[in-house]
Amino acid sequence: MADETQIADELYKWAQTLVRKLKPQRHGWNEHDVEDAIQQLFLEAWKDYCDNGDLGLAKNRMADRKKNLLRDRKARLEREAVLESNLPEPEEGQPGSLEQCRLRGNRRDDPVELAVYNELLARLPERQRQIVLLKMSGLTDAEIAAVLGVSERTVERELHQFRKDHGDDHGD
Repeated sequence: MADETQIADELYKWAQTLVRKLKPQRHGWNEHDVEDAIQQLFLEAWKDYCDNGDLGLAKNRMADRKKNLLRDRKARLEREAVLESNLPEPEEGQPGSLEQCRLRGNRRDDPVELAVYNELLARLPERQRQIVLLKMSGLTDAEIAAVLGVSERTVERELHQFRKDHGDDHGD
């Protein structure tokens, strides 16, 4: 029987092989994401090995779990808002420029209306705020989805929720 260090090394190498087979670059993973996936697979396999004492079972379960890595990462990315700093900035004067949208909002004559507008935007969740700003700057739902890297259905859902919470006079 191999000692625990050899088994740990073997499980770690197997996890690396499985993650490489997922072609992480094709899914937009960076080095940190790849290492997280390897660590996650390794730790789960190590737990299986410690619980059952069967190296083959631990490797088989690790292979079964690799599909879950893609599913979990995709679900996490859909839930997370894209940081404003990560959004591509369109050319000056083009629809979709967040700065253009802010300037348009700041040109309002009524200071009370401007204060309400800024307070409303500040209270929105990050993704919903980005969607509302992009919608106000003239982009379609499909264009917003492409810019933010989310589905068009997500954009529609966020806009619907915004309209439901704040009335139809905002967001379009």
